[in-house]
Amino acid sequence: MKQVEGKEKLREYETIFIVRADANEEVLQRTNKRVYETVARLNGKIVRFDNLGRKKLAFPVAKNPKGIVMLAGYLSRDGKTVDEIQRNLRMQDDVVRIHSKRIADDVDPESKAAVDLTDDKNKIVDVADEPLRPERDDRGRGRRDEFDAYDDDFVASALAEHGDNESGRGRGDRGGR
Repeated sequence: MKQVEGKEKLREYETIFIVRADANEEVLQRTNKRVYETVARLNGKIVRFDNLGRKKLAFPVAKNPKGIVMLAGYLSRDGKTVDEIQRNLRMQDDVVRIHSKRIADDVDPESKAAVDLTDDKNKIVDVADEPLRPERDDRGRGRRDEFDAYDDDFVASALAEHGDNESGRGRGDRGGR
């Protein structure tokens, strides 16, 4: 890592993980604490820890159509912290999916504030049961209710404006007889 004026720059990472939807508060707190302690043990710094809520997933993950989505943002010297967090999360039966990503290189650790894990924002939150994809009709053509705003008057006015003239030809008609 680069050192500028005696200060070591760190890398910023994000790990998003999905916990089973039927997990209770105790399981969630234990999982969060494990991530927090792993980062602290490897001289990192937690800068963001969010509970994105219980959501319906786009597709079932490990036979679970819903899950509690958690997001952890942290600073670390190298990828060993990411590997260790993923290893610790994989050992827990309640965690069904893990994804980590490097966000930025050469981040000044003083510019990011540390997060306290005792906040109430890490509680389980129920998000509305809306799918992440739009609903489809029985033929798979997307939502039909968006087109209900077009009524007969609108169609008639559009035809009068762009089409039906006395010659019988509408707009766009090439006219060749």
